[in-house]
Amino acid sequence: MPKCSQCGKAAMFEVGGHALCLGCKAKVDQMWQAELAANVGALNFALGMAEAQVGLPGMFPRFSVPHPTIQQGPVSVNNITVSDSVVGAINTGQVRQIELAMDRIAQGGDQELALSIKEFAEAVLEEKQLETQKKDEILQYLSFITAQCASTKLARKPSIAHVVLDRVGQVVETAKDLAPLWMPLLLKLKTFFQ
Repeated sequence: MPKCSQCGKAAMFEVGGHALCLGCKAKVDQMWQAELAANVGALNFALGMAEAQVGLPGMFPRFSVPHPTIQQGPVSVNNITVSDSVVGAINTGQVRQIELAMDRIAQGGDQELALSIKEFAEAVLEEKQLETQKKDEILQYLSFITAQCASTKLARKPSIAHVVLDRVGQVVETAKDLAPLWMPLLLKLKTFFQ
């Protein structure tokens, strides 16, 4: 597994040719957000100066200045347990994306769906009948599905989600121990995407 070029932890992202862990990527994102906010503020100032020069204040629209999201209130953390024997074999970045989406799903009020996703993801990771490639395939599909669940209703792609759900079902058929967890989750997800 590649190491972060800044701190030596396990890398999950690549930025400008540098492998970065989650913490270092967050720092880079914070710097980019601060730079964007400064640039947007400068553009708004320039527009204000131009309007003042021609004597028509408020003529041009302003850019909204992005503000960092600060979590207030309780934070739900849904950690998917990954055993040591599986860590090097799977894409832990996919697992992290699923966890982040599960947090948004739970915060949106559907804790039962988030818990079902967690249980299924952990079962996939521990399944002995599935080869690593199939586990990674299911995790990729699950990452897409959870991201769709966490997005706004207008941004969702339900027809693609249904195709992906069908494909997960085909892969799950090769590991009979996953079916008891998959079928209830499938019903919840099909209802969610109606």
